[in-house]
Amino acid sequence: MCGPLRSCERAGLTLLQIIFKAKDPYNPKSWSNAVHFNFTGYDTEPFWDVDGKTYITGAHAWQVG
Repeated sequence: MCGPLRSCERAGLTLLQIIFKAKDPYNPKSWSNAVHFNFTGYDTEPFWDVDGKTYITGAHAWQVG
C-alpha cells in the first residue's frame, strides 16, 4: 500500500513522486489514481496555506564532501 506521498524512481537529484487522495483511507475503492510529479529532493508533503493555496514542500539532498 502506498502512502499519500512516496518516492517511486530516482533520476539524478530529481525524484519522481506520486500523490493520492481518498475519502476513506481504509477503503481501497475510495483511493484516486496516482498523480505523478517531479520534485528536486525528497520527503515531500502537502502544505495548505491560510489563503487556500496548496504547496508541496520537501527536503533537498546536498552533497557534503
